[in-house]
Amino acid sequence: MTNSRAKRQLTLAGIPIKRSHIVIAIIALLVVLLVVTNMLTASRLRAQLAAGRDQLLLRVHGELNSAAAKLNQTGGYGFADYRESIATIRRYLHAADALNSILTLNHGDNSSVFEKELYNELESALTACDRALDVGLSMDEPMEQLRGAMDRLQEATKARLDPDTLSDIMWAVM
Repeated sequence: MTNSRAKRQLTLAGIPIKRSHIVIAIIALLVVLLVVTNMLTASRLRAQLAAGRDQLLLRVHGELNSAAAKLNQTGGYGFADYRESIATIRRYLHAADALNSILTLNHGDNSSVFEKELYNELESALTACDRALDVGLSMDEPMEQLRGAMDRLQEATKARLDPDTLSDIMWAVM
């Protein structure tokens, strides 16, 4: 009499397979799938991070361009025009500085669009304009100081904010 309870043995191409081997193979497959999934997720997150950084850089670029455009439109229309223009330029520069601070906090000092010294130079020039307006002095010298500081800032950020090279700069920072 044969044992009806004989174990059936699994085979693969005629090679016997133990159940423990199947479990190990399934676990190995799950580990490989988990690693591949994590790699794809990390790649997608890096791309999203770079895109967000590019958007911040473009916003800084836009704020600086708006400040420069307003500065170029300013002059010759009286103290009220100067006062309004200086306030508008200051708002654009504060926005650019705030966005630049977000960049450096989130992505490190290498991602800074402009040096703090250049921003401080612009702030000093704006303060000189405010003082001249408050006491009724000529705006020629303070405006020349402001234009010079703006030119230096734009020159320093020109290559960094060129939209054609943004992704190259971003990958160099990472």
